[in-house]
Order: sequence, then C-alpha cells, then structure tokens
Amino acid sequence: MKIAVLSDIHANIWALDAVLDVLELAGPDVIVVTGDVAYGPKPIETIHRLTSISPKPLFVMGNADREMVEYMEGKPVGETMKPEIFEVMAWCVSHFSSDELAFLSSFRKTVAVKHPNLGEILFCHGTPGSVLAASR
Repeated sequence: MKIAVLSDIHANIWALDAVLDVLELAGPDVIVVTGDVAYGPKPIETIHRLTSISPKPLFVMGNADREMVEYMEGKPVGETMKPEIFEVMAWCVSHFSSDELAFLSSFRKTVAVKHPNLGEILFCHGTPGSVLAASR
C-alpha cells in the first residue's frame, strides 16, 4: 500500500501541481493532506485542484485552516497574529464561497490510515496533543 502525504501547501498551486505530477506517476493508494491548504496566493485554485484529484484525499485541519474557518464564522481571531498574517488570511477568505468554507470545515483533527504492514498510522498537523488542545 502506497500512502502519499502532502502538508503545508499554503495555496502554492505551482508547487502543488509539480507534486501532483509526481504522484500521478507513483500511483498512491491513499493521499493524506495534513493541513494548511488555502492560506496563500492561490487559495481557490488550490482547493479546486485538491478536490479534483484521485484517489480522493483525506484532510487534516491545520492551524491556518482552523483560523480561516473561525474567521469566516465570525469568531474572534487575529489578536495574537502579526498584522500582515491577519491581512493575508482576511484576503484569502474574502474569496471563499460557502462551498470553500464547507470544504475547510470538513477537515478532521486527525486521520488514521491502516497499513497492512505498518498497522495504524496517525496523521495530524503539529502533534496529536497540540491539535486536540488547539481545537475548540
């Protein structure tokens, strides 16, 4: 069983496309994306690309994903962020539709994949403790 893990894409569609070209050749059975998907220069394009690949990836919530969802839901975020980071986040979410919000909201805190030789593999963004503690 081949498992591909992508992390911290940060809406860099150009790098994502290069990685996806390699993955097409490798033919993974499972793709896990471990967070921080759409915070960056091409958020919508990145989301659309990730939702169109096969096999359908499993998504883990990263801190940037969580903060964008909370911001779009009207929750207070940004008090501890540098102003320029908050501005980028606000710019990204200003482009999101309800579909993109639903997509980011669907990410899980952790994803477990059962490998026939390795057993259960736990994927998270950061550490399992930090992810669970940071989730509200």
